[in-house]
Amino acid sequence: MNRQVKYPYKLEEYDKEWNPPSNNTTAVFGNITEGSYTFKLKALNPYGVWSEIEYTFRVLPPFNRTWWAYTIYALSAILLIWSIINYRSKQLFRENRILEEKVNLRTHLLKEEKEK
Repeated sequence: MNRQVKYPYKLEEYDKEWNPPSNNTTAVFGNITEGSYTFKLKALNPYGVWSEIEYTFRVLPPFNRTWWAYTIYALSAILLIWSIINYRSKQLFRENRILEEKVNLRTHLLKEEKEK
């Protein structure tokens, strides 16, 4: 008779069925998305007695999908748009000032020509 403890386990919201009983004392799950999960474990001792435990835990989203990140994205976008508008406004103001200087110079030249 095999005298080792057997462990079937299941991660609810991830596994559809119980994993087959094995002697392995570890369970590996890959690519788990954020959310709440319940890990259930059964243990069958060598005398045929079952024990069961469950552990509920929550997987948090990565930082780039948190409300903090979305706030930073929004503030960055607003800052970028404001910077572009501010830069363009200053550039237009400079161009307008140059154009006014040209108009004043031409007006002055025209007045001088008229006076001659």
